[in-house]
Amino acid sequence: MDFGLEGKTYVVTGAAQGIGAEITLSLLNQGAKVLAIDLKDYSGSELEEKVDGIFSDHNTHYLNLDFQKGDASDLDGAGQILSVLAKNHINLDGLVNNAGLTRDQFLLLM
Repeated sequence: MDFGLEGKTYVVTGAAQGIGAEITLSLLNQGAKVLAIDLKDYSGSELEEKVDGIFSDHNTHYLNLDFQKGDASDLDGAGQILSVLAKNHINLDGLVNNAGLTRDQFLLLM
């Protein structure tokens, strides 16, 4: 299904693994450009493995991905994201704020 995302630019936080990685891949598959942000390194991440596995023959999609290690939960981290966008003269079309930390001790008991 085509959602008309070709050429649009999105920021995805928490993009290195899990839902964030899947959202990033979905956006790339639709032709969007993605600035992926995570506290974890790209190297060795779930996202890297999936991108390399899916897009190894399709360099266009791979070139649409920019991964930045950073913390979107504080003002400095948010400023870094905006700096990357401004420095590269990128208009932002959407933000997927997927990053989150669970500090609930109840989940550790499950």
